[in-house]
Amino acid sequence: MRLTALLGLLLAASPAGAQTAGALSRDQALDMMVDAVKGWGVEQDEVRSAQAFINDRSSWGPELKAAAGVAEGAMVYLQGMSLSHRYRMWRLNLGTPSGQSLNDIVAGGNGRLASIGLGLGQRWSAEAVLGLREGRFNNDSLRFNYTLKFD
Repeated sequence: MRLTALLGLLLAASPAGAQTAGALSRDQALDMMVDAVKGWGVEQDEVRSAQAFINDRSSWGPELKAAAGVAEGAMVYLQGMSLSHRYRMWRLNLGTPSGQSLNDIVAGGNGRLASIGLGLGQRWSAEAVLGLREGRFNNDSLRFNYTLKFD
């Protein structure tokens, strides 16, 4: 909200902006600000050197790889994970809840902790779910699905 107001003030202060400031929606104003900041950031020497370092994987040591793994684990914890990968006719799905949902599941003792699924084409799939029921690991969470198609 503050960013939109700031952009509105900046646009209204310019002669041409007086005509366009009222015509911008909140989303358009935010998009303009993000594009301006992104354009400014890409031109910075620090960003260019960071991009060169990221692209040169031979300079990555074990410490950096470990830190990247920890950061990725934190992102999976905070946002959850939903992964779907296709290889020819096979389809693999993997999912975990987000951090707050995971905390609620563990505290309440009920819910899905992770799921993994494997499918072949559109006809059949299998899914295994690791979950909790009344504070204990749920061991009856295996599903098989088969779809018939009539032409």
